[in-house]
Amino acid sequence: MLSTGNMKGRTNSLTMTHAMTLAVLLVSVLPVVDTQELDYTTPNPSVWSFADYPDPIWDHARCGRDNRSSVCDPNGLITTLEADEIDRLTVDVLRTTRCQCVECHQNQRGYEIRVAIMAEMKPVYNMSSNIRNSLLNARTFAWLLSQKYKLTGVCNETLIILYARNNGVLYTMTRKEARVGLPDDDVVTITEDNRKYFDDTATIGKGITEMIKGYRHVLLGNTYQRPVAAKFTAGTWNGGSHMVLSSTMLQLCFLSFCVAFHQLFVTN
Repeated sequence: MLSTGNMKGRTNSLTMTHAMTLAVLLVSVLPVVDTQELDYTTPNPSVWSFADYPDPIWDHARCGRDNRSSVCDPNGLITTLEADEIDRLTVDVLRTTRCQCVECHQNQRGYEIRVAIMAEMKPVYNMSSNIRNSLLNARTFAWLLSQKYKLTGVCNETLIILYARNNGVLYTMTRKEARVGLPDDDVVTITEDNRKYFDDTATIGKGITEMIKGYRHVLLGNTYQRPVAAKFTAGTWNGGSHMVLSSTMLQLCFLSFCVAFHQLFVTN
């Protein structure tokens, strides 16, 4: 774990190397569930560091999958059928979409999506818990996973959906080429429209599949249209002792901070 004292040096190092190839966005902070509500039926730990979190391609058994997969769910937060559907959708995205770089056209290749689901994410940085720090920890955790997985594709046309239940974090990281096909505004809107599924442990898988369907729609070159109910309903997020904000307020908060955060990466 990195201390706050050396956080700036680490962030600057990432900035210099990856400022022009990486785009990230935290799109939701969700109500935190009491760990007693979760039934960990696997021998895997419930708290994961990026170094220990398994790769569904090479360590699919620890991810709760029978074969190589695009989804890792070591704590069994979604059903096997839901994980199978996520695999089906990610394969469909890879086959039916086309990213815009020359290599993608030559290889008839689309965008690659990986999904990381866990009971709890061990923070990379040791700091107080708030929205800003949750963004930094989720962003860094996802980026380190992408490096560990060597998830660069042929021209950075990849993205990761990270869900950490006990941290109350749902996060989508898009690399440079993926961000061209899936702009940040669409990531925020699609996740907001499916946030309701993450209030119940029984519908987490449904929420992720619906997010991927929305992403696929945009990556195919279509304009995302919000459901009518979502346009006029702003739900509140009640996380017990945590903050209660309307979805619109949180969206604006994240967007304004993400812009400042991205500018920091580009200018340093």
